[in-house]
Amino acid sequence: MLIIGEKINGTRKEVAAAIAARDADKIRELARTQVEAGANYLDVNAGTSPDLEPEVMRWLVRTVQQEVDTPLSIDTPNPLALAAALDEATQTPLVNSISGETERLERILPQAAEHGCPLIMLALDDTGMPKTVDDRMRVIGQLLERTDDAGIPQDRLFIDPLIMAISTGDEQGNVALETMRRVREQREVLFSTICKELGMTRESIVVTFLAILELIRRKRLSYDQQAPFDDIRLFLVAKA
Repeated sequence: MLIIGEKINGTRKEVAAAIAARDADKIRELARTQVEAGANYLDVNAGTSPDLEPEVMRWLVRTVQQEVDTPLSIDTPNPLALAAALDEATQTPLVNSISGETERLERILPQAAEHGCPLIMLALDDTGMPKTVDDRMRVIGQLLERTDDAGIPQDRLFIDPLIMAISTGDEQGNVALETMRRVREQREVLFSTICKELGMTRESIVVTFLAILELIRRKRLSYDQQAPFDDIRLFLVAKA
């Protein structure tokens, strides 16, 4: 299981203020406390306007790396901001994220492939958020084809089945869990052409899992707003 700390996000008021003031000490503190609490990756999201984002992203990446040597998760749909982050990164970062949305796929995927980055893939496309398991599986299959064409090994891929709040519909949990079950159950079907072409017999896949029970078990990851991980993503690694 990988833990991604997501507190360095410019949409949060304290981070936005730190960015505006170029308060490096505050950013370093957020980086340090998340790593001390067990983060395997630190998500970096500038949360600012597209024209300012590349410069802000460059500053954030540089500042975080001055404090910790934990690899980063670069969280942006902006190709210029991603390029700036990749230029500053001292370790290969995780790219967060691509989706089936045409513009995002075409602008982000080539950079991830060029730099050998692990990649989070969102199960949505130009039509929006798929409501059914079948539609999410369709998008996932298309994304696997595109990442294969780009030369990205499947063991670098993180599939996000999109887990929505239960308040948006009482079937949301079931749809997400069934999507994960289908991905794992059908992995040799989804990957059969790829495996055949590469001479492989089995592949690895990583699925996103909403680990509420895990959060409860880890008492430090409570709902206390001052806890290091009040925003968190947990990734459950499932080797084929």
